[in-house]
Amino acid sequence: MFNLVFWDLLISLVVVSVYTARLARDLPKSLTNPAHLLSGQAVPLTLAPGALWRLGLFLATVLLIVTPFRVAGLYGGAAESLAGHGRRSFIYFFSVGRRLFWRGLTITGAGVALLLVVILLGMGASLLGGVPVLGPLALAVWVLVILAAVTVAFRGLGALASAHTGAWAAIQDALGWCRHHVGPTLGFGLSAGFFLLAAFWVVAQLVFVPVLGPILAFAGLWVMTGMLAVVPTVLYGVTGGQEPQA
Repeated sequence: MFNLVFWDLLISLVVVSVYTARLARDLPKSLTNPAHLLSGQAVPLTLAPGALWRLGLFLATVLLIVTPFRVAGLYGGAAESLAGHGRRSFIYFFSVGRRLFWRGLTITGAGVALLLVVILLGMGASLLGGVPVLGPLALAVWVLVILAAVTVAFRGLGALASAHTGAWAAIQDALGWCRHHVGPTLGFGLSAGFFLLAAFWVVAQLVFVPVLGPILAFAGLWVMTGMLAVVPTVLYGVTGGQEPQA
């Protein structure tokens, strides 16, 4: 399992390094400065010549090739490891990523679609924010949608990574289960959201520890990534999906 996490984090590091070395210098400082982005000020979008094409090519490569391969290698590998299938070689991550690449592309596309739905509903809730009664109600509904989306994402990811059914059948299964189990869906979404926020906060704080801080933060990120790789398959199994067979 930690071998899978190693390759996943290494690929992430390569992607960030390429972005920093080749693209960040061509983008407006306002886009690469988190403080400016969170300030609510207008962000100028003037780019250096050719930067838009390079940025578009980079994002397309990450979205259509790198991310599907990573998702297939990490989550597909985790699902097969829990099921006791496959050979455990040092490059097992790459063999699974290649074999389940199209499944990884489906997972990536479904994740983007789910994110767009949440964003659009959030925009709708913000438009109703100033309306008495409807504003708070719309905000409450949006929060519930976010919690449900977390569970749909995890369970759908587990179903898709396990590859027990077709891609569309796995997505329908995740949506159907969450629709018929509203309480557990919202409860898991709340618990997972709290865990993720708390884990990221702890990792961020470890960076400031003298001398060993970056090493501890990386170790924490490693453990957290490994746990997140296992959770979707386990959730899929315990909520009525096909149990992993050792």
